[in-house]
Amino acid sequence: GSLSLGLIFGLLAVRGVQQHDIPASAFLLLHGVFLFDTTVTLCRRLFSGQRWWEAHAMHFYQRAVGCGLRHAQVTILAMLWSVCLAILGTLDVLGISPQFLWLPAGLCLLVIAPISVRVLEKKLIPR
Repeated sequence: GSLSLGLIFGLLAVRGVQQHDIPASAFLLLHGVFLFDTTVTLCRRLFSGQRWWEAHAMHFYQRAVGCGLRHAQVTILAMLWSVCLAILGTLDVLGISPQFLWLPAGLCLLVIAPISVRVLEKKLIPR
């Protein structure tokens, strides 16, 4: 279902940009959690020489659950990130100043996820 949803979200974004003059950055913010997780996970797999098309458990959600967080906890965190990004996207659509700041602020917010998961993983691995 993720490929179908990605296609639908992508088509809605293209339509929104073309027909309704919605900034593309607003769509990047709105779908930021999915886009960022997918991009980072695929890049990590490609650069480490893994087969990106095979099943794996390297998404932030799976890694966080593997570190001991409950599914409900990880889902709530993802929802909070999505709400914050949706607020930034709304500010972008409404043209509220400083408009140039909303996308970088969203990217900074997204970077917290992999850093947090990495910190959890390091705590689990004894040195």
